[in-house]
Amino acid sequence: MAETPITCSACSTPSPNLKNCAKCKTTAYCNRASQKTHWQSHKKDCNASATTQSRADDKPFTAISKGTFLQERSEEQTFRILIDALRLREEDVYNVEQVAVAGTIYEGEGSSEGALRGFWGRRRGWRGSCRRVDACIQFGLQDEDFSPYDAQKKSDIVETWKDDRMPMKLRMLAEKVYGSAPDGVKGDHMLPMMVSSEAGMGPRYMKKIDVAPALGRNPRA
Repeated sequence: MAETPITCSACSTPSPNLKNCAKCKTTAYCNRASQKTHWQSHKKDCNASATTQSRADDKPFTAISKGTFLQERSEEQTFRILIDALRLREEDVYNVEQVAVAGTIYEGEGSSEGALRGFWGRRRGWRGSCRRVDACIQFGLQDEDFSPYDAQKKSDIVETWKDDRMPMKLRMLAEKVYGSAPDGVKGDHMLPMMVSSEAGMGPRYMKKIDVAPALGRNPRA
């Protein structure tokens, strides 16, 4: 059975190279002109989606600690977070431990689909809007920015998400899922510090530091 192609939200043109709205990241367009044409129709939903995401990210490290970081997100947004959390973990493990995560492109596989399935399986008990690993993989295959065929470095994460703190969020999320940092250190000491900072009980600069140097690691930027 043929797969239904992803189409532009404005003109319904199918394309493998659609770009998401930079604000809500949930609606795709074939070009800037189509996005501008569709804005009046999309504006209300876009603002509502962005508000929901902002609420979910108000205290991200607290949410990660409680297992609620994926709540109140669209399925596509959750897919993006999980895919990038795994891809950054692969990169960190390769650079810190000089080994490849099993089932990834670093091990010579054609894609990191196998590792993504394993990562997904570790999410038992986590609450979130998506539970379908096959749909997540298919989404990654259709969105070139979140493809399991490609590696993702810290600098790529910052560029994609336009958020300097996103690499730390993804690393904390992955450490929560795996139960340890890439170097095997039990990943339970940095997250409480970040949670305390968000609660106003820790130094303000903790909100800006990167987890890698804080733990004595130096993953490739």
